[in-house]
Amino acid sequence: MKCLNGIYYGAGMNYKGSLLVEINYSRKFNHTFAYYDPANNPDYLRVDLGFGIGTVELAFLKPMYFGALTVSPGIGMGFLSRKLYYWDDDSLMIAPRRKDMIVEVKKGSFSLDPMLQVSYKPFSKIPVEIVARTYYQAMFSRMSVGWLGEFEGYWSPADTASKKLTGGNLGITFAIKVNIPSFKIKPKPRKPKDEPVIIDNIVYVIDGKVVDAASGNPVNAVVTLYEGQTPAASVVSQQGKFTIKPEPDITYTVEIKAFGYQTKTETIRLDKNSPNPYPYTVSLNKLAVGQTVVLENILFEKASAVLLPESYPELNKLLIFMKNEPDVRIEIAGHTSSDGNDAYNLQLSQDRANAVAEYIIDRGVKESRIVAKGYGETKPVATNDTEEGRKLNRRVEFKIIE
Repeated sequence: MKCLNGIYYGAGMNYKGSLLVEINYSRKFNHTFAYYDPANNPDYLRVDLGFGIGTVELAFLKPMYFGALTVSPGIGMGFLSRKLYYWDDDSLMIAPRRKDMIVEVKKGSFSLDPMLQVSYKPFSKIPVEIVARTYYQAMFSRMSVGWLGEFEGYWSPADTASKKLTGGNLGITFAIKVNIPSFKIKPKPRKPKDEPVIIDNIVYVIDGKVVDAASGNPVNAVVTLYEGQTPAASVVSQQGKFTIKPEPDITYTVEIKAFGYQTKTETIRLDKNSPNPYPYTVSLNKLAVGQTVVLENILFEKASAVLLPESYPELNKLLIFMKNEPDVRIEIAGHTSSDGNDAYNLQLSQDRANAVAEYIIDRGVKESRIVAKGYGETKPVATNDTEEGRKLNRRVEFKIIE
């Protein structure tokens, strides 16, 4: 049995510790010889045969780590260059391999090589491993030795015509592996491309303010742009000022709402002839005596007059309005849908109106300035035949009475 009868060079890359991709080159040579003794011939003839193989292989291994030991099953795909060597002499030679053997046949092939590699790292801080790998090299083609029949007297052509060499090469390699630490190639910074200058893409801006029509004082309001029936943009003015960015050449409906003021709607359209930013001032009139406003988002526990916390923001707006207008008296009106009997709805609407009034009174507004009244289901604003209509009818309003 011959050992260490070849060379092996390999280099690879471990990708994220889960895949080892390796390319390697191995070469080895096997040598044998035979003696031929013709009948009654005192001379011996010797024939030397050699088989050399060089393999370039791409291997894929799956490392599994067990401390300092790594076990890696895998598969390789190789290209082989095979050579058959020949030498003969008519005298007895007992030398090992002949150095002057002649290449008789040269042929390439491919192989598929299942393998198992075991590596051991003896030192934790030194990037060196001792590696052993066993593999089976299955070649995809065979080589003919029919040419041996040409040597008359050794073998007959009939003996050698059907003889072929094939690959079933079971082997083992031993190696020292040096691990190079991982590195990253820093990409060369690319020079940013000059961005195209878009001349016509102008951003239009409305620079607006909302004021009290009588005093000119700033008013905080909700300003909403509608494109048809669809809200396109909405802002809240701060100390009466707001900025909003409409699209050019579109006619918008502008809605301006402020608590204690009459809601105002206007139309506006900006184009290339409009100043930019576009100055826009809106004057709002305070609610007049007799005008009624629905308090939005006033919510109660089901079938009761207990206010839910979601109602507090709207109630606080009413509280601020009452403190800013000390001479105003209002009516808080409660309304219900037609669900339930009339007497129950009337009492429920009265209790809910009382709850809203108490919220305002408890926070410093004189009781004499507020009247609470329940109307039950007597003043619907929508049909009671649908849930959506009934929801609109369940409401709380306030009306300025002085």
